[in-house]
Amino acid sequence: METNDMKIFIEVAHSSSVSKTATKLGYVQSNISKRIEKIETELNCTLFLRTNKGMKLLPEGELFLTYCNEILTIMTRVNASFSMNSKILKIGATQNISHHYLSSALFSETISVYTKPIPDLISFLKQSVIDLLIINREIDDDSLKENFSFNEEICWVQSKESEFKIENHPIVINRDSECPYRKATLAYIKANQMESTRLIQVDTLDVLISMLEKENVSSILPKKILKNNDKLKKVNTTTELSPIKILGYTLVTTNQVINLNQILTIE
Repeated sequence: METNDMKIFIEVAHSSSVSKTATKLGYVQSNISKRIEKIETELNCTLFLRTNKGMKLLPEGELFLTYCNEILTIMTRVNASFSMNSKILKIGATQNISHHYLSSALFSETISVYTKPIPDLISFLKQSVIDLLIINREIDDDSLKENFSFNEEICWVQSKESEFKIENHPIVINRDSECPYRKATLAYIKANQMESTRLIQVDTLDVLISMLEKENVSSILPKKILKNNDKLKKVNTTTELSPIKILGYTLVTTNQVINLNQILTIE
């Protein structure tokens, strides 16, 4: 059993909510549920009582929570003993980037992830609250410098249960007018004369993914999402979608060398 699973279990136990845990840790709800079910399968017992009001710990869950806290306390001491001089890298990222690229970093003892709206993250970087900002749009600011960049493949996505052309059903987009996936969607709609197609605007990635899984809708998202969600599939289209550029920014005065392989899950 991985310590990451224990940390997820502890968060669900404390919040009594899968949705709150997913939002806090940058996962989709289905992934949190699968992690809990995996633990229960390994332990051969039920840890939570599932109700309409949330997740309630059963006696077996209370016992496992005690063990998890003890194990993670020991692991923290071990890591501290061998990493006395290591500096915590503070990273700021949007919910989308945190979900797709920083899920492993969320559990690192040497990395702290801040998931906030972009204006807040830029302010955090300028105030040195964070060391690194990872974002999917360019920033024109003389006090910041681009530390690294890479391209993110995007594609049309819909439920595996769906069999329809994207122009025949609603399309879901983010309400943020600067969202690159929204811009790619609107550009595709215009290029393919699909202006009559209904658009549904949402505020969070979690809601968008939930709609894709349960409803007859489509959306443009990072292709990477398909690796971690077996309920979704890529929709092949005749028009090729240009990749989105992901950029890492630091202060101009920073000389810190960023090792991407240590913080990002790109593949």
